[in-house]
Amino acid sequence: MRRTAVLWLVVAMVVPACSAFGGDAAEMRVASGAVERRADGGWAAVDAVAVGDRVRAVADSTLQGDGTVVRALPGTELEVRDDGVVVRLGDVLVEGEGLVVALDDVEVEGVGAYRVSAGVAPRVAVYRGEVDVRRPGERGQLPALRELPLSARRLAGADRPLAYAAADPIDAQQLGAALAFDAQVAGLVAGLDATYGAEPRPPSFYTAFAAVAEEDVVVLTGSTASGGPDGRIGPPADALVALLLARAAADVTGADVVEAAERIAALRDEGARWGLVALALDVTGVDLAGIVDAAVTATAAPVEVADAPTAPAPPAPPPGTAAQSPGDASRPASAPAPAPAPAPAPSPAPAPAPAPAPPAPEVPSASGGGDGGGIVGELLEDVVDLVDVPLGGLLGG
Repeated sequence: MRRTAVLWLVVAMVVPACSAFGGDAAEMRVASGAVERRADGGWAAVDAVAVGDRVRAVADSTLQGDGTVVRALPGTELEVRDDGVVVRLGDVLVEGEGLVVALDDVEVEGVGAYRVSAGVAPRVAVYRGEVDVRRPGERGQLPALRELPLSARRLAGADRPLAYAAADPIDAQQLGAALAFDAQVAGLVAGLDATYGAEPRPPSFYTAFAAVAEEDVVVLTGSTASGGPDGRIGPPADALVALLLARAAADVTGADVVEAAERIAALRDEGARWGLVALALDVTGVDLAGIVDAAVTATAAPVEVADAPTAPAPPAPPPGTAAQSPGDASRPASAPAPAPAPAPAPSPAPAPAPAPAPPAPEVPSASGGGDGGGIVGELLEDVVDLVDVPLGGLLGG
């Protein structure tokens, strides 16, 4: 430890003082929001922060350095040091590289976009790039779309999929594509759940779908972490969405569809949401739309129209009259001699009115009540519409 301190001291004597903020001055300017500095027992607004300052974000604020941006949510408190910042309270998002973010005895440094959260559930989460997480006696790397809880005395033994929420301003900024993907898929999942339930089904259930071939059973098996007895696969909604997503990944990235399915199953088993899975596979909503469109096309069967019934032949004209052509319709025909009127037949009893047909069952719309829409939302609506008749539409027979 002493050797490290001496080396830093030697470097400081040889080169001009600099900081992770860039330039010769250890300073970052307030690019947006409102930041206050602790001074003389109170807080005062500032437009820049320097080493040694303790500051707080009064509003959602950003600090701009040389190639680094620090976003602090309202209420966040930081201490500025030469190589970065110490988070005392709240959340910070770092975009760039070369800045160290410290929380208690943990230090985080990396490249890309990453977040450090204090509070009752402290964690580090990586949106893009990769970070190095250090604690005395421990060190590890955290890749994109993963998070690491920091509440234990030691670093967690394994990271987990990044948790996110639409109401969180940082998540909304960094994971907008994932949130939109979740909203679009939610309608399809709700429709399939309402139609087929959540119990695992045998392979024959899936191969009855026109869009699912026999060879897809191995993909379905690999893409669903939970199954049932006798090779059952399910829930059906998860299995079918995973199949479409695995096909999209194979189509876009050239990955093996079975390997993509297995990766989907592993991520879902860890708790990853569909939007995060799509980002991990480099699949966009437009990519999935093409696969859904192909499934809809495979499902659509030509509609057989029954032959129109043959119209009955007109009655033969009475004896002594000539048949009247359509062109003669405007001219009256010669009327035959009137025949004696037959006796009126007794009126039959009226037939009972038919019972009203029961109302058709409602199928949940593909929107699922969420904000999904766009091209994927429209195609998913088509798919859900096609499951209106059990074993029809998507089913091929």
